[in-house]
Amino acid sequence: MQRLLCLGLEGQPAAELIPGTVAIWQERLCAVHPRRLAMGFDNIERNATRWPSPATIFEALPTYVDTYEPAPVAAPRIASDPERERESRERIDAMIRQCAERLK
Repeated sequence: MQRLLCLGLEGQPAAELIPGTVAIWQERLCAVHPRRLAMGFDNIERNATRWPSPATIFEALPTYVDTYEPAPVAAPRIASDPERERESRERIDAMIRQCAERLK
């Protein structure tokens, strides 16, 4: 909303009405996913010539699909090497023993 205020759009609320406007918008828009809301405001900032209403913001929101959330990326599977695993476990066990000795 602060960015919209900087645009000085026609129909912008007077300065003394901004706190109330913010409260109403927060109430109306609080259930919208933050990333989706940011994309909707981006759309409005690019195209608005007048101060938007909450209804205009809802119209500018992208369709609720998972395309605006990055897909989870699976870590590449590394082939198991039993000898390397054994060596790693031995090193970890040795570190734990050293820590236990220091705490005595």
